[in-house]
Parts: sequence; structure tokens; C-alpha cells
Amino acid sequence: MRLTFIGIGALAAGLALGCKDDGVSATMAAPTATAASPLTAAAPITAAASATAADPTTAADSDYAKDLRTICHVHELTGKAPDEGVGAVAPWLLEHIRSRAALEQLRELPHADVIAWLQRLRRDAAQRGVSPCPFADTWEEILKRPSK
Repeated sequence: MRLTFIGIGALAAGLALGCKDDGVSATMAAPTATAASPLTAAAPITAAASATAADPTTAADSDYAKDLRTICHVHELTGKAPDEGVGAVAPWLLEHIRSRAALEQLRELPHADVIAWLQRLRRDAAQRGVSPCPFADTWEEILKRPSK
């Protein structure tokens, strides 16, 4: 079953247009036609992150774990309620997601079975110590509700 919800198109378009990929690292450009983020600063980098910089595999996994935490807690971090739709948090995600793995995962969303995508997000996050994942829990519950 393929499900879609408000804002997936905005998220997909933003990922396609806002992503700069130099072949080595993926970074996000600030979207040009969006309102300013309600959260003005990214979470501080911990000493553990700088300690893993010598091992690119560990550093990449650490960045991915941070990004999973960001995705899982995006509604809390932005102050945007889920009923505002994914489009309400997409610009903020574009400004804050840094790892190639998380970007690729977000790019899959518009074409995915959304329930399966949310379950994978929750599983990947839990494997990296991010649990619970309120984003996945909330949207899975919303999508399971009967259509009006």
C-alpha cells in the first residue's frame, strides 16, 4: 500500500533542489523560498563526535545517528505540530540534515510505502540508540486512521 501525506512533495522538491552533492560529502543549501527556521541554531557538536573524526566510517555513522535523532524529533525541535504536515518541517530538515545516508533515506520517502519507510526509520534509529522515534510513531498512527 502506498500512502502519501501533506508535504511529501515539498520535502521531495526541497531535497532535489536544496541538496549540493560534490561527490565527497552531501550538504544542504538553505531553501530560498521558505520562512526562517524557528530554531536558529543546530544542536551543539559533542566531544564524542570530534573524537570519531579520525575514523571516517565511525564519523559517518555518528553523523547518521545525529540525523536520525533530528528526523525522529523534528516536531519537537521545530515546534511544528504533526497536523501541520510534513511540509511544515521540510525546510528545517533541509537546513539540518547532513549525512548522505539520511539524505538518501529522505529522498526515498515520496516513492516509498510510507508505513514501511517509517518502520525502517524507527528500526535504524533504535539500532543507533535513538529510541523512541516520535516522528515515526506519530505519522504511523496518523496514517493508520480511517480516511474521512
